[in-house]
Amino acid sequence: MTLDRFTVSLPYRTDRPTLAQLEAECQQRLSEEQTALADGQLSAARDSRALVERLTRAISKWSSVPP
Repeated sequence: MTLDRFTVSLPYRTDRPTLAQLEAECQQRLSEEQTALADGQLSAARDSRALVERLTRAISKWSSVPP
């Protein structure tokens, strides 16, 4: 039994954010985290940090994908 391999090109989702949009949002969330920490809002700072980590993973994932 032999297996034939082939590649199917699938388009990316049209609602996928660009790398520039992801990086801009990451910077915004970092700023929000710093502001929340300065104001003593630990819960808001924690939420912002979680979003930063999620965006960092998305940036890493999408930066290695061909255009």
